[in-house]
Amino acid sequence: MFSNLRTNSQLYILHRGTTPYIEIGQVISVSQPRSRFQTNGFITPQEQIVDIVVGINGNNITLQNLPANLDVADQGTINGSLFITTSRESMNTEINSMRQKSLDIINSIDHHKKIIQDCEL
Repeated sequence: MFSNLRTNSQLYILHRGTTPYIEIGQVISVSQPRSRFQTNGFITPQEQIVDIVVGINGNNITLQNLPANLDVADQGTINGSLFITTSRESMNTEINSMRQKSLDIINSIDHHKKIIQDCEL
């Protein structure tokens, strides 16, 4: 869980842009869990989030609003999206999923070419 990370724990970040790549960072700090949404005192907070500062290649990066009780998160960015996890196994699963999705697309090319051809008749 992101809220259980401690200083020097590893964090894996997959950048899912045009050219995917992975960065492995060291946790510098983790904020206290807080409610994702403001409450008016009558509603029980639904989801807890944390902010994590990670050191990657000599730079400190702040990852905001990560779900406190999970060990994986997706975040959108200007250049694509990020998959963030505390687990190497979760990262491997995500990479295999991306690979399989691309293989499925490539393997469906002939099917789609046939549909185009049949529609042009």
